Amino acid sequence: MSGLPPGAIGINGGAPSNYVGFWVLIMPYMEQPMLYERYSAGVSGSGTGVQYFFSSNTWQDIVDNAPELRKELASFGGYRCPSRRGGGEQASTLMKDVSGFEDNNYDTDAWRSAMGPSSDFAFVISTSGSDWYWIHSQDPNDANDHLHNHRGPFRLAFLPPPWGMYNPHEWQVRDTMAWWSDGTSNQLIVGEKHIYEGSLGKCAAAWSAPAWEFSGDCTYLTAGAWHTGAGRPIVQGDDIETADIFPIRRKSEVAADYARTYFGSWHPGICQFLLGDGAVRAIPVTISLNTYASLGHVNDGRTVAVP
Repeated sequence: MSGLPPGAIGINGGAPSNYVGFWVLIMPYMEQPMLYERYSAGVSGSGTGVQYFFSSNTWQDIVDNAPELRKELASFGGYRCPSRRGGGEQASTLMKDVSGFEDNNYDTDAWRSAMGPSSDFAFVISTSGSDWYWIHSQDPNDANDHLHNHRGPFRLAFLPPPWGMYNPHEWQVRDTMAWWSDGTSNQLIVGEKHIYEGSLGKCAAAWSAPAWEFSGDCTYLTAGAWHTGAGRPIVQGDDIETADIFPIRRKSEVAADYARTYFGSWHPGICQFLLGDGAVRAIPVTISLNTYASLGHVNDGRTVAVP
């Protein structure tokens, strides 16, 4: 990799599992090259080859057809916080409730992509308005429309044409660390994701889920827009001064809306973040929201100190 990893690779318009996530893409640099290759190559099940980068039933196919791969992915502890989880196999499941998800489209392929190996971390997304939704798409039309509003550390990858016929392994980096023009020591790049204490291991994929059930504990395998656990917005809005900023949450706090977009820790009063220079810092949950937003913005030109 000759630059920064993207948040995801894929093309908008398919099932959300079409967008393989940041955490899979960096596996070779987490001393997991064999696990990365096994996952990206896919397995054969029911006489059909499954390419997991672009499989609608990613986790269910692995469970059904590749038990050893399931065990390896669900047992990998590199993306877990020991304050939340123990060892062994751990994977999130879809949450069902009395709202009728089972009778609606809750079990369709598009929602199933939220299932899979659990993690406790998410990468930072900082965007203008709703453009955080487009962190997953490399379609040139999407990039032209939305890329200029992405201010976070990991933007879209570049995939060469022709569209609909490419190999996901051909993705190319878009940015080098020069993209972080504000410097590395005051740049948040990864943090602990908010998971309400009653929702550990559960992922609700529908907007209509009650607030306490709108859990953020979705799989790290995919980064399809809003319903996976891969990336979290820090700031929304055209200007940091007037932006709608998602605050850091405590484990006992129910996020009223968009629970899967919050960072949050089970450590009392703080949330752990990785900075661009490799340092890990405990950020107070009471941090000024404008400071918090600036720390997620790679080129706003502001001088702010990590509390």
